Formats: sequence, C-alpha cells, structure tokens
Amino acid sequence: MMYSLAFFFSFVAVWALYAQTKRVEHTKKGLTLYLSEHPKLALGVSIVGLVLASMLFVKLKGLAIGLIATLIILAILTSMVVILAPMKRISWIILVALFAFCITIELIIT
Repeated sequence: MMYSLAFFFSFVAVWALYAQTKRVEHTKKGLTLYLSEHPKLALGVSIVGLVLASMLFVKLKGLAIGLIATLIILAILTSMVVILAPMKRISWIILVALFAFCITIELIIT
C-alpha cells in the first residue's frame, strides 16, 4: 500500500503545481479552480505531497534509490499532467478510481 500512497501524493503535488500556473490555458473548475485562486495553499499542498512521497520512497527503498525513484516518478507524472491535462483526460474521479484499483491490487499481491 505504500507505493500507491507515494504515487498518489506525488500526483497530487504535481497537480497542485499545475493548477497554479498562469502560463497554461486550461479549464479551471472544482478543486483546480480553488487551488489556482489560492496559490499559497497550492504550493503548500505540493510541498507536503512531495515530502510525503519522498519519505515513503526512501523508507521503502533506502536513501539513494528512494530519492532517485522520487525524481523519476516526478518527471513521469509532470510529463503526463502537462500532456494529458489540456486534452481533459485527467479528472479527480479517474484519479480516485485508479488509486482504489492500485490499492486493491497491491493488497491482493502482498
């Protein structure tokens, strides 16, 4: 369950940073609108998410591999958000469903 939580925290952090960008034209509604109107809150959410994800990866894999895994995951998630968000392919319902599926699979396997 730890890997799923780490991915979830990483995604929330990247999404919070994406929501507060001014250069990107995207539809702001719901949570994205709230985060874009409160940039300090979005920055705080992203910092907390990144720290929690980093701590989980470091706990699971050790210091060096955990930090490298964090950087790789952040690069992948940032690319996915920048590519898929303008096409409206990412929503919070999809994120929660994917997170629940990942936790279910992770609990079955372990």
